Amino acid sequence: TINAFEHMRDPLLTLDNMYRSLEPGGLLLAHCPNYTVPLDVHFSILLVTRSKPLNGWLHRSKIARNPSVWDGLHFLRYIDIRRHLQRRGFIFTFNTTILRDSISRLQDDPIFARRMPLPVRAIGGFLRSTGLIRLLSRIPARFQTPMEVLIRKP
Repeated sequence: TINAFEHMRDPLLTLDNMYRSLEPGGLLLAHCPNYTVPLDVHFSILLVTRSKPLNGWLHRSKIARNPSVWDGLHFLRYIDIRRHLQRRGFIFTFNTTILRDSISRLQDDPIFARRMPLPVRAIGGFLRSTGLIRLLSRIPARFQTPMEVLIRKP
């Protein structure tokens, strides 16, 4: 799944169902925002806490443009996914280059860049121009957004 997981009615149940459908040796790639980082790219807003009601009120003018997207969003965090996968005994790895790749994409994909808040674009431009972008791969997966996890069925 690419940027759809956070829209599922019950994302963790969906993950279980997708895993069950895998053949032995099959792979599942799930890519979605990591709401550990207080940024929602659907509305280009910085979140204040994980409270949907509070953020809905604070950003009501932006959300009013597409309330059904907001209503269907689940603020999944790295730790939620990781704990779920560990409890299930799944074999998984999180991509630690996804943030670096996303920041690089700001420069290469103008449509993607327009969807990001100005501070994100500015920071991305600074990191790229100074060469510091390569250090983003050293940031632990729990603080990278989007997050991308690869799950393997033995």
